[in-house]
Amino acid sequence: MLIHRLVVLGALLAPAVVLAQTPAILPVFALQRLGADTSGLGSLVVGTGELLPAGGFRLSLAGHYEKNPLVVYSDGARVGTLVSDRALAHLFLAWTPLRWLELDAHLPLVAWQRGADLSAQGFGAPARTGLGTPSAAVRVGLFAQRREAPLDLSLELGVGLPVGSVETLSRDATFRFTPRVALGRRFGSLRAALELGALLRPATVLYEDFNIEEQLGNELRLGAVLATTGQGLRAELNVRGALPLTPQGRSLELLAGLRLPAGESTELYLLGGPGFGNAPGTPLFRVLLGVAFGGAEPDTSRLDDDGDGVINRDDACPREPGSAELKGCPVRDSDGDGLEDGKDKCPLEAGPAARQGCPVKDTDGDGLEDDKDKCPREAGPAARQGCPVKDTDGDGVVDERD
Repeated sequence: MLIHRLVVLGALLAPAVVLAQTPAILPVFALQRLGADTSGLGSLVVGTGELLPAGGFRLSLAGHYEKNPLVVYSDGARVGTLVSDRALAHLFLAWTPLRWLELDAHLPLVAWQRGADLSAQGFGAPARTGLGTPSAAVRVGLFAQRREAPLDLSLELGVGLPVGSVETLSRDATFRFTPRVALGRRFGSLRAALELGALLRPATVLYEDFNIEEQLGNELRLGAVLATTGQGLRAELNVRGALPLTPQGRSLELLAGLRLPAGESTELYLLGGPGFGNAPGTPLFRVLLGVAFGGAEPDTSRLDDDGDGVINRDDACPREPGSAELKGCPVRDSDGDGLEDGKDKCPLEAGPAARQGCPVKDTDGDGLEDDKDKCPREAGPAARQGCPVKDTDGDGVVDERD
């Protein structure tokens, strides 16, 4: 009888013991959403269609902070913040062995992170440190403005390796692929660019209620940038967004950046801004601070910004279409009389070519042009060559007959 009761009691307690010992499980996926432009031409995070000059390289080290990159929802209600603070370190490398081929690599490291204890909801606390998802990319330049094409255009295929730390939410279950096409153009001291890409990775359900906010999968990625160019302090404004191809949240980020030369081949950079949306990996805001070595603004001496056939290097008016005879400057006719200013003796007053561009003047309005008028400031008849009839002494006889 006693044995029977013990067996029944053990049967009742067994599920509770198993449940208590069942550890919370973290889903297998890479949380990091930032897609850097490794070569850093024009933008730090959006492709511009450009490649580094042939034989060029760029090595970059960056520290990166994210606020609330992973918030868990259930039935539309916020459950908690699984990752509230995350600090990462990044190593970026770009190399261009050929003028049309660039090879990129990225090695991230989760230096520290923390979040709420959501073990009651089935999530174990993520580890504080670990290796991120290493990635490599091949970029092919199809057109280059510095080689007299109308714009810059490149195709890229990136691959994320499944060798990161699962415990830090830094690894997908299998390979992830990030194809993208980027195009851009310089407009004088500004550069504008657009990119269209995709993130292809295995589908992952974050929460078992199948709520739309709690899933991960494939998505389209869009980006745009407007940046200044030159050798001094540069600025950029980036917009990056993601449209899901599977049931999951959306993401949008606005990132502004500054870049400051710190030597002949070194620059410091700062990038940051807010994020909007509930897709995992979209932070409340992020800040990136780094230093880059090597690389450079590509040689722009062959560019022809105004499209007049005279390259910028030889163009005295690089923002105005002109002629080669005038060193790229336009033919100017300020007074609109048909004579170029350089051949017009009166460039601000319209006049006939016979008078070398100077106007016909009749200062006293007597019908005779000044150069044929012996009295150009006094009206008189043509018979008197423009001089007035005068009777100085008032005796009724014209002076010349008096």
